[in-house]
Amino acid sequence: MNRRERVKAVVRKHLPPKGGFQFDTDIDSRIFDAPSRSSPFFDQVRDPVELRRLRTALTDIQHSFGPEGLTGRAKNELGDHILYGRFVGDVDSSDAECVAFVRDTGQPAAHALKELLRAIPVFLRAIDSAGREIDRSAATRSRTGRMNNEGIMIVAAAREVWEDYHKRQAPRRDLNPATPFGRFLADLFDAMETDQDPRSAFRAWAKIGPEVHIQTEFWQLIGDD
Repeated sequence: MNRRERVKAVVRKHLPPKGGFQFDTDIDSRIFDAPSRSSPFFDQVRDPVELRRLRTALTDIQHSFGPEGLTGRAKNELGDHILYGRFVGDVDSSDAECVAFVRDTGQPAAHALKELLRAIPVFLRAIDSAGREIDRSAATRSRTGRMNNEGIMIVAAAREVWEDYHKRQAPRRDLNPATPFGRFLADLFDAMETDQDPRSAFRAWAKIGPEVHIQTEFWQLIGDD
């Protein structure tokens, strides 16, 4: 079995289907993908730089479509190329390929641009708020690139799945390897082939646990594929 199959087997072993809870293929993915989908820490250098980069990109777009940006002629030309693509200058409503492009690609892209321009002020406020949170968060570190975050994220994902299944809080302060959750976590670490010790990873998680999120509601809403 590969690692993902081993994680699934561990979940089935420790969290068998029961009334009100059926095994969902997403459950093993929440654990298996956690180390690559999230991080327990903010990066004190990288994250503010990337937020500033994002802010600049959005304000540049806002400017380009504002009164001091593109001319009306240029906006119209750009709009035609977005809406019609390679069919610009030769739009034929009887051409099935042209109609399909406009319907499936051009119009959705035009609507997306409209919604983006409308939402930019919301994005800018969110960027500023996120930046302030990073500045004051206890989860901000100066060298996240040197940290092995995998164990912390496995612990966080395992706790979320455990709590969903049992409808009660998983251990928070320390890990007793002899408990059901301790055995579950040990088997997950073996399945994931990580060289970290489950108890050490749990203690590292416990220092910042409430601030660790596997996947927020926002990303569940829009999807991050």
